[in-house]
Amino acid sequence: MATLEAIQARIKKLEAQAQALKAKAASGVIKQIHDLMAHHEISIDDVAGFVGKASGKTKANAVGKAGSAKYVDPQTGAS
Repeated sequence: MATLEAIQARIKKLEAQAQALKAKAASGVIKQIHDLMAHHEISIDDVAGFVGKASGKTKANAVGKAGSAKYVDPQTGAS
């Protein structure tokens, strides 16, 4: 029967192998993204702008505007 130390050593080795596989897969995906961006002439700024629009949040919206009126009466202008 295996000892606790032997099992923990095996777990550590397997975790290191899993991390290596994740890193290899991630680098492949990043290369694909980079190639697609180059092919379509898309910049990081384009992606950042799109993400802000897609989530519906920009820096101004995320912070909010304190003191802005929720309702303005069109006849009197009262808020």
